[in-house]
Amino acid sequence: MLRNANRLQEATEVLAYHYGQSDRADQAFRYSTMAGEKCLDIYSLDEANRYFVTALELYKADPSCATEAEFAGFMASFALCSNISLRVRTIIDLADTVRPVLHKAGDSQDHALFLHHYVSCLVCNGKYYDAHWVQQELTDMADRLKDPTSKAYALVNELSVSIYHAPIDNYRFEAKKHEAEAELDKIDDAYIHNFYLATVGWNELTRGRVARAQATSERMIALGETKNDPRALGYGTAMKALIAMVTDDYELALQMAEKARAASRVEFELAIAEAARVGAIVPLEKPGALEVVQGHIASCTEKGWALFTFGPATMLGVAYALNGQIAAGLRQIEGAIQKRTNEGTQVSADWARLFLCEMYLAILTGEGCGSLRVLLRNFRSILWVMLFGRKKLISMVEQVRSNPQFDPKGHYIARCDMIIGLLYKAKKKKAQAIDHLSRARVIVETAGRSPMLTRIDTALAELA
Repeated sequence: MLRNANRLQEATEVLAYHYGQSDRADQAFRYSTMAGEKCLDIYSLDEANRYFVTALELYKADPSCATEAEFAGFMASFALCSNISLRVRTIIDLADTVRPVLHKAGDSQDHALFLHHYVSCLVCNGKYYDAHWVQQELTDMADRLKDPTSKAYALVNELSVSIYHAPIDNYRFEAKKHEAEAELDKIDDAYIHNFYLATVGWNELTRGRVARAQATSERMIALGETKNDPRALGYGTAMKALIAMVTDDYELALQMAEKARAASRVEFELAIAEAARVGAIVPLEKPGALEVVQGHIASCTEKGWALFTFGPATMLGVAYALNGQIAAGLRQIEGAIQKRTNEGTQVSADWARLFLCEMYLAILTGEGCGSLRVLLRNFRSILWVMLFGRKKLISMVEQVRSNPQFDPKGHYIARCDMIIGLLYKAKKKKAQAIDHLSRARVIVETAGRSPMLTRIDTALAELA
């Protein structure tokens, strides 16, 4: 029987083709689905998508070609393929058509898996409110089903969605992690185990827990190397690039991003790595960086990848400023803050606020005005910052500090103290400067040496 099953698996593409030429729509649907799943297993995603689209067209032409259970299984596989290949609009556009069919079929593990991937596509597309409500539907279904796979997929997605919408505090985050791990221990599923680690690492980084995010990235890389898993290796390496961006180590970020692009096999990891690469080349002032960032944002927008424009949209403002267009840079970052606020992603808005604070700081300390030509070209914006920027900067810092998603002993709070300390240093308020810079140093040094730590140490040495 096993031998026959293996032969059948080997022949799925041929059978899909031949039944596709016949009037046996049921068999054509079955083998097209199987051929797609076979290609999916080896990350041949374009081929997998081609077979899945064929199966979908067969179903649209004749819904009787598949039972409700078969259709749910097909949609779970098709949604996985679309999710990791970032064909997010495919699933979002299809959802209104297929969800009534799945709803009629009722609760099932395949239905739960489809909802998981649908939520991920909504997150990638920037539809965070919608993702939150569909996620709640998935959580309720998993509670009814009670099987470990459905529960694991639901719990991991809860952690993922909470990064962008309806954030949870550190205590609940730790509790949810333990709950997810208890279910993950019961199943052998490389996709969800990898996605869990990626979600935890990104969650740690968004909270400012740099050392923990670093440990998670190391764990993913080790997993990728020991199990020869390109997805874990790509995820982990791309995460290292993001961590380097957060700690201002742009050379390392660029190096890790290039390494992740070489290691990754699917579009999801490639997109993470590319976003980090595009962000890193701006402060490194690589030739053509401004145009590269603009092209990246335009491409992601066209594809519906709002998630991968977060960092680049802010770095575009930095690119403008480095190009002498300070007023345009300030407007770009202010626009990014407003866009993220409107989307309901407070954490992303606050990341952009910190960059805006850095730009204000550079102007207020005289480090960011450049030549006389740049000064004259941006005179009104620079004058506004000189007159009102200190008050605005302090207000933005306090707003960032109030974000409950940020760990009180994490990186973003340290950056707040560093910015205020450097501002006090420029204003010759030595005691206050040393106090804030010292508090920042205590936090930053826990993650090891970094350009940010060097910047703090240099300032403290000058004050001494």
